[in-house]
Amino acid sequence: MLKWLRMLEDFILPPPSYCPLCGENPLTRLECCPKCLADLAIDWRLEKICGRLTAHLFVYQGYGRQIVQQLKFHGGYRAAVAVGALLGRALKETPEFSRVDLLVPVPLHPVRERRRGFNQSQALALGIKSHWHRQIFRGVVRRRETPAQSGLSWQERQANIQRAFAAVGGTDLRGRVCLIVDDVITSGATFHGVAQVLESLGATCLGVCAGRAVLEKGKN
Repeated sequence: MLKWLRMLEDFILPPPSYCPLCGENPLTRLECCPKCLADLAIDWRLEKICGRLTAHLFVYQGYGRQIVQQLKFHGGYRAAVAVGALLGRALKETPEFSRVDLLVPVPLHPVRERRRGFNQSQALALGIKSHWHRQIFRGVVRRRETPAQSGLSWQERQANIQRAFAAVGGTDLRGRVCLIVDDVITSGATFHGVAQVLESLGATCLGVCAGRAVLEKGKN
């Protein structure tokens, strides 16, 4: 759905008061119901990936995997915003990210974004912004459509993503701290590709994702 149509839909038909993840249980004070929150098995952790500090909300398995698949492939826009809001709450309470100036959603190629109807990383960033007020930076684009990363080794992922991203215009990011936002981090190849573009503009890069996956044995 086009962005302005989605906004119009939300204006005419305000978001329902039930959980955007399961679509069944009523909401309380959080962005999802207590059952979904428990099933996500929140495990907020910080680690270094590709030499840069990153954080994730849950492990990419079980219900967490199901939710990521929903927001990625099954039109789960509101689910993505809700998960982003949970990320925003966590980031707000994590001092290591207090220096962040800009949220940078990992861009989709325009063809893939039209196919899905929205960029799930942008929806996550909007959710983050609802609780943690940071500007969203859209100055990085995906200039070629790459095959899916799943099933590839680290080396194949790096080759797949090489020169996939570019900066728009001559933006100067010297002294700015950018937080790269994605749905899932596995090897960190996509994260690294976006970070390289931002760092070429003078930025310092950190990362955050909803789910943290690991490469299968034999794929490293």
